[in-house]
Amino acid sequence: MLSHPENYLEKLSPEKLSRILDGSLWLLEKTGLQVLDEKLWELVKAKAGEGVFPGEDGRLRLKPEAAMALIAKAPAEWKHLARKKGDSVTFGGRNLCVAPGYGSVFMADAQGRRREATFNDYVRLTRLSQASPMIDLCSAISVEPSDVPLEKRPETMTAALLLNSDKPIMGAVTGAEGAAKSFAAAEIVLGDITDKPWLLGLININSPLRLDERMGGALRVYLEKGQPVIFTPGATMGVTGPATVAGNMAQSYADLIGATALCQIVKPGHPVIVGNGGFGGNLHTGSPGYGRPENSLASIVGGQIARKLKLPYRCSAAVTSSMIPDGRAQLEHAVTAAGAWAGGANLALQAAGILDSINAMNLEQFVIDLEMWGYYERLSRPIEIDDELLALELIAEAPASYMASPHTLKHFKREIYEPIFGKPQKPESIREIGELARERLAKIESVSPDIEPIDPGALSALKQFLIGNDPSFAAFVNKHFPK
Repeated sequence: MLSHPENYLEKLSPEKLSRILDGSLWLLEKTGLQVLDEKLWELVKAKAGEGVFPGEDGRLRLKPEAAMALIAKAPAEWKHLARKKGDSVTFGGRNLCVAPGYGSVFMADAQGRRREATFNDYVRLTRLSQASPMIDLCSAISVEPSDVPLEKRPETMTAALLLNSDKPIMGAVTGAEGAAKSFAAAEIVLGDITDKPWLLGLININSPLRLDERMGGALRVYLEKGQPVIFTPGATMGVTGPATVAGNMAQSYADLIGATALCQIVKPGHPVIVGNGGFGGNLHTGSPGYGRPENSLASIVGGQIARKLKLPYRCSAAVTSSMIPDGRAQLEHAVTAAGAWAGGANLALQAAGILDSINAMNLEQFVIDLEMWGYYERLSRPIEIDDELLALELIAEAPASYMASPHTLKHFKREIYEPIFGKPQKPESIREIGELARERLAKIESVSPDIEPIDPGALSALKQFLIGNDPSFAAFVNKHFPK
């Protein structure tokens, strides 16, 4: 995991931050969060306390002091477990966890030609994540595998994560049924996961202030099983929210505070992460403006508000609207990643491989992003100072060159980052970065990643669970989940 800089990049004065938060709380008291899953709504009504008003219109309204008291029950830091000892990650504090793309439907090549993603793509991206030291957590939906039936995807994708990685993972959120299938698959390998944070679920809020039946159902199952959740509002400037940073952030935090408060009503102390995904708007198309500077502003401003509320924060880092891994893509990935790091995000989701406003994943871009996060890892390391590292006596000798100095030979490997794509080239034979990325990809994939094995009995039981009552799915399972 990366560490944040010593001093955060912050855009809001205390007065401005209070104006936004006060606006969010006013919206929750006046309009409230609509909850469409009936079973979740019944739980809220049964457990509502002072200052909490579940209305007959299905909206949860909160007095400001009640809302703040409820979100204070959520932990400021919590640990997300990994199968491999030592690979668990802690959300909150000065930690930045990096995770790859989430939610893409297509794979794109270097020329931007798209095709529907497959299960092989999903496994490949999971294994790349496992093999990459810069990736801390494996995404539940690096891509949507079009060759897996919709009703089979939750358990099949969870099984693939467990088989192809031992890092922390995410779970399915395709309604209550999908979440339950994801947990059932996980428990075959992990044992009882109740109240042990093994699977992280991304719950999207239909901004403004609407938790639909599908996401509400998934949230209910995550709460019942004690599994952590990320709340993300779909507030996009000028499209699904106001066209101003202040207004869109006030709406976003009304969504986030409302959902977090609901969580704590039902299960006090439940671990959450809050934060924005898309934020800036593309008013030409009515879609999110991924990669625009407003994405970074959301990370910086949203992260500052989350620290005030003592809640871990997520963002969409390393995103772009470009359809190919070109100069624009690298610019937008670097700028949005900078907002994540300098703004204090605790989870950089969609941080590797994203193109085309998260519609597509690209392998060259994935590898380029790994290099970019290597740069941020170097920036995140503290500067150590002692007599040896300050090297004053060496400098006093005024050497003609430091290259052969024992001091240089001792320290250069740690102190001077060696860029993967920075090897010397001749002007007459310059190679473009896509070619270098494909070469690097082949090198990474030439070595099977080290993965904690799954017990053979558990693997056999997992395969039987995936097949279930559908013998026609057996050939697929046996092909992709070998002994």
